[in-house]
Amino acid sequence: MDTQRQRLERAFETLKKQNITPILKLKGSTGVIEWDLQDYTFASLAAGTPDSWVGAHAGDEQTGGTFWDDRGRLRHRHDDKPVQQLWFSFPLNRPEIAALLAAALEDWAFYTTWTDPDGNPGTVADRVRLVLKEED
Repeated sequence: MDTQRQRLERAFETLKKQNITPILKLKGSTGVIEWDLQDYTFASLAAGTPDSWVGAHAGDEQTGGTFWDDRGRLRHRHDDKPVQQLWFSFPLNRPEIAALLAAALEDWAFYTTWTDPDGNPGTVADRVRLVLKEED
């Protein structure tokens, strides 16, 4: 069975083929959304896909972020517990990118949900939530 990491990398390859730059920052988030968004913008510019990206910061920068263990599971560095979810952002003027992200993740047996700007489930999303299970 493929590991969580392998499946996520394959989903990211699918996005790259569609000229979407996937970004997963293992260092964690500072908690300042503007800085996270700046990371995604810079990465997409460097990849030659401006305004065509999906990005998530895994964990909290102040507690050491996250890492991949030898079984290919994403874990928090500060307590070694598995990461339970990732919240992916995308350019809000490109909602089709959210649909492509969700499809790519679901193709590799991940479970995703969408939220609207108020955090309610809906079709107009501002983030895509990827749920990671212990058995992944």
